[in-house]
Amino acid sequence: MRLHALAELPSGAIPTGFAASGGFVWAALRSPSPGRHGELLQFDARTGARRGKVAVGAIPTALAADGRWIWVANGSLPGPSSSLGAGSVLELEAGSGGRLRVAKRFLVRGPLALASTGPSAWVVSSASRTATPVRIALLGRSRSRTVGRLDATVADETTGAGPDVVVCGGRTSVAGTSRSGARIVVASFDRSGRRVELRTLGPGGTATLACGEPPQLAVVVSNVESGGIVCVHPSAACRAGRFGAATLAAVVAWRGSLVGLSTAGLDRYDPRTGRLLARKAVPRAGPVFLAADGTRLFVLDDRTIYSVNR
Repeated sequence: MRLHALAELPSGAIPTGFAASGGFVWAALRSPSPGRHGELLQFDARTGARRGKVAVGAIPTALAADGRWIWVANGSLPGPSSSLGAGSVLELEAGSGGRLRVAKRFLVRGPLALASTGPSAWVVSSASRTATPVRIALLGRSRSRTVGRLDATVADETTGAGPDVVVCGGRTSVAGTSRSGARIVVASFDRSGRRVELRTLGPGGTATLACGEPPQLAVVVSNVESGGIVCVHPSAACRAGRFGAATLAAVVAWRGSLVGLSTAGLDRYDPRTGRLLARKAVPRAGPVFLAADGTRLFVLDDRTIYSVNR
């Protein structure tokens, strides 16, 4: 794997979200002050040229994109004071030439994670980062509808962790850590919002999700002693048992493989065998974000967006 510098973030930027879709790469930046707007920056995925900027909440906690729709969750820092725009989810739409407009603002208390299905989105929220249960809602057609709750804690994505909610194979799945911390809980819903599966995995840890190719739901458990990637429904495309580094922060599907962020950098695995295919160090330590759009893979550190070549 080779990293090619695609674009630079503004000096002093603090990224808290990253996504790629529709020929663009998106970076959400938090404000240095809770009373000022954060920003959503839009870059051309091929040239790296900056194409747009939109004001968002001071603390974007999650970012999702699908086609021309982009969704931004706005939360707060821990503590009693609120941040500008907190408790909302923005639906944005890219028009001709990729020009952005804010289509709708939904009021959602404590949004933590997002998954987009185009003109609708799934949002996981909580009154606080440690409160259970979390609320799972479906946003779209100018309304918000609660579809369920999960008795687990869910982390936001501001430090480079992967998503806690993904759309995969016609289902939307949410992962969290049980109240005791001993188990991982995964709930899956159909397109109508009906829960169709509830699974628990052990031992516990911090859990995020990935959707493989062909669609195959995988849970990424970060646990120093026994973490790794777990295929929820093992098949020929995704082996049974855990594989990969024990402390992967995020995983995305790319060209038939699963690419994860480990302490060593980028790890690329064959999900059929669990074998490590390649490893690449990232230029700078600290929060690193991953995003994939079809055959394109992108990495964001605290100042640079990279495209990844085989």
